[in-house]
Amino acid sequence: MILSYEAWEAVRDERKLGYVAEFCPVCREIRACRLLRVGESFRAAPVNGAPPVVNVVRCEHCPFTMPVDALVYASVAKRPASNIEALIQETNPEIRTKLAGTLAAAESLKKPDAIISPGLRQSLLLEPFQYLAGPMEVMFRRNKKVDRPTIISGIGTVALTVLLMGGCAAFSHGSRDDGKWFGAVGLAILVGGLFTLVQHALGTKRRVRTEFIPALAQALHPLKPSQEELQKCLSTFQADRWRLGKEIRPDQLWNAVEGSKLAA
Repeated sequence: MILSYEAWEAVRDERKLGYVAEFCPVCREIRACRLLRVGESFRAAPVNGAPPVVNVVRCEHCPFTMPVDALVYASVAKRPASNIEALIQETNPEIRTKLAGTLAAAESLKKPDAIISPGLRQSLLLEPFQYLAGPMEVMFRRNKKVDRPTIISGIGTVALTVLLMGGCAAFSHGSRDDGKWFGAVGLAILVGGLFTLVQHALGTKRRVRTEFIPALAQALHPLKPSQEELQKCLSTFQADRWRLGKEIRPDQLWNAVEGSKLAA
């Protein structure tokens, strides 16, 4: 299910409600998911019969995010349980009954001799792309997450500034020295600040490499796709001007899928 750009614009001002057990179609397993309350109003109705975005679940193992009706859960756990079975019993005890067919199909994909019809195979190849296209749009439009390189560069800027200011106080012997030291402090703040901003801007692209590509590779691994099939899937989203088709190169995804095969 792909939501329109406008529908995903509603995913803002998130409020964390807790954790539930839900099926993740990217991981193709029941996962612990964070339940969030999000914005309710947006400029256009969702496409493809998708529901309004009011509550969403976000997988704790991949970037998958999906609108849900929060009332379907028996309860909401305040913190993730020590194991998934405990979380299932607490929050979604009927999930295996309700999704018996889906879970059986997902389990069959893990078998080396699984037989899949061409039509179903094409649908399964596109499925993880469809589920991750929307979350990637949200990430690029409103990236609030500060990652490690951004934090390190920010701390480095502050530390260098403090060090230079200390040097100014300890070793300055007149107005000429003061001018040199304060010039160095200003230059450190300018260069360090710009570098920190650049690192923050590049954070979304790093998340594509570290979160989205590995999740896609893991989902596609059982299907053993060819390079041509991956190119076709990405071209579909590129033609519709989704960032997923623009930000992920076919060779990147191919290498990740091949890497997941070796790891398996």
